[in-house]
Amino acid sequence: MSKLFWEAIPGLQVNDEQRALFDRVEIEKVVSTRDRSAIKIYIRSERLIHKRSISQMEAEIKKQLFPGVGTSVSIVEKYCLSAQYTPENLMRAYEDSILYELKPYSLVLHNLMKKSRWEFTDAHVCLMHLDDMLVARSKAGELKRILEKIFMERCGIDLDVRFQYEAVKNKTDNSAEERRQAEEILRRAGKAAGEDGMLVLDESADADVQTGGKAETGANASAKEKAAGGTGKTAAGQSSKSANANGQSSGQGGKFGGKDSFGNRKSAFKKKPKNDDVLFGYDFDDHSTSISDITPEMGAVVINGQVIALEARELRSGKTILVFDVTDFTDTVTVKMFLKEEQKDEVLGFVKKGAALRVRGMLDIDKFDNEMVVSSVTGIRRGQIEVNKRMDTCEEKRVELHCHTKMSDMDGVAEVKDLLNRAKEWGMSALAITDHGCVQGFTEAFHVVDNKDPFKVIYGVEGYLVDDLKEVVVRSKGQPLSAPTVVFDIETTGLSAISCKIIEIGAVKLVNGEIVDRFSTFVDPCEPIPAKIEELTSITDQMLIGQPKIEEVLPKFLEFCEGAVIVAHNASFDTGFIEANAKRMGLPYAPTIVDTVGLSRILLPDLRKHKLDVVAKAVGVSLEHHHRAVDDAECTALIYQNFLEMLKEKGIEDMNGMNSMSTM
Repeated sequence: MSKLFWEAIPGLQVNDEQRALFDRVEIEKVVSTRDRSAIKIYIRSERLIHKRSISQMEAEIKKQLFPGVGTSVSIVEKYCLSAQYTPENLMRAYEDSILYELKPYSLVLHNLMKKSRWEFTDAHVCLMHLDDMLVARSKAGELKRILEKIFMERCGIDLDVRFQYEAVKNKTDNSAEERRQAEEILRRAGKAAGEDGMLVLDESADADVQTGGKAETGANASAKEKAAGGTGKTAAGQSSKSANANGQSSGQGGKFGGKDSFGNRKSAFKKKPKNDDVLFGYDFDDHSTSISDITPEMGAVVINGQVIALEARELRSGKTILVFDVTDFTDTVTVKMFLKEEQKDEVLGFVKKGAALRVRGMLDIDKFDNEMVVSSVTGIRRGQIEVNKRMDTCEEKRVELHCHTKMSDMDGVAEVKDLLNRAKEWGMSALAITDHGCVQGFTEAFHVVDNKDPFKVIYGVEGYLVDDLKEVVVRSKGQPLSAPTVVFDIETTGLSAISCKIIEIGAVKLVNGEIVDRFSTFVDPCEPIPAKIEELTSITDQMLIGQPKIEEVLPKFLEFCEGAVIVAHNASFDTGFIEANAKRMGLPYAPTIVDTVGLSRILLPDLRKHKLDVVAKAVGVSLEHHHRAVDDAECTALIYQNFLEMLKEKGIEDMNGMNSMSTM
């Protein structure tokens, strides 16, 4: 028997947003292993929950209910979605969550979907456009399986994913490199596949790549085991399973980091290759891959780039972890190395900031950072990186008149001196600093350019202006205050009149200041309502399914408003949606519009805020169901009636007089 989420876990402390998301979620069952090392919570919800929120809830349950215990908590969600969720609407609403879920599972699949372009060629057929690359073709099947599983098993919606491969534009011919990558992927996949086609862990495959040698399997391994006395031991006295698991050869294989015949661990620095360009490990002449093209499935890879940052940390074991970032100016990747005490000084001698290196290692996903890294480094050589310094080659130099420095919070990132020096280097004669509402960059700029320098700094600022001359009445025709008036309000799926939809219209008609008629209707947006809008308005998908669409509602509403002055609270928002839809449908719409927010600022200047509920309280009007169009429209009409009386007391008799007050 299912229970509501907060009934089953009442003591969990979370923020208001998380509590609202799981407010109507039901827990169907909870499954645990015998030793309580893993717990699965199966939930059912009528609205989508982003995977990020699911992960946060898992973390809170583990932290608060199982502190200090190695219990893993996972939430398995199932959705009972409304008919508004067509496959296309679901993909649009859930795509970001799917990407979030794919990233820790497989960075390759995450990047594949993120870079794809999808469209629905049929109600349940999703066509994904992918770059025609070997990695894309090899992983497309798995991406199809995951997407169809999410749609059908989790959301109960049929989906058929198909792919169309498109030629990669502006790419050099890397066919040889692609073949190498494909061979590496297939080799690793082949070693990971059992005889029955099931995926099994083959640690020797990784050992093979990391050590540069050949793993011994099958008959050869068995023969060596027999030679060791039939006990499953190698000639070195180590079990073959243990040797393979540690990526080391047995006997006198001479692997990198392995043991000799006496059980002594070999040092990778014992014998240097003859090539002076080799700085670490083994020599290699593999082709370098552009960092922007590498993916974890490639396995062994060679990168060529410049070290831009590094950090060395000593571990309790006495080893040192060296982490450095390498860029080839197409992208950047992190390299991680674990160094012994005797290796530390030598490696840090050539791994320095600005050094050009070629590194051969294994691509993997770091389990701590969840990012792609190069680890198990088998060789480092001197590299060569060509940086084409960007210059302004135009004969007639520009003058930048709008430049933000790092003093522009959340916008600019460059130092003032760096911008000015770059502008001078490019031959510009002047540059204007125009930070957001601040002048803190002026002092540094003054010290960068002296009086004798022909270069000129233009000191400016990007200021913030308030239109205090905005008229309360738009398109006034001098109508009297007693003119027929329609006070209305709408509810929408969001804030954009272009991309969001109207879901409710409520209006009342005033004649001589008295309510004489009402207009109220839901509107089917033909798309799901976002959770935040549902929480704010209490309007659900079920309430809108089967309601008339905007193409049917809008002409009736415009007919209701014909010849009347339009009044709304924050009118630019409400009338903006009406105007956008009327324009799309080819309907004329240019009425006189009055904004009660502007009137409130004039007539109630002591109020700090002029939100509808605040203004209603100030004039003594009741507002019981805020954020429902019909109730908000009724409330706004009563507020407007109060404002009309206040205007008459000030001697205002028409719309022009109302506008004159806004300019006083």
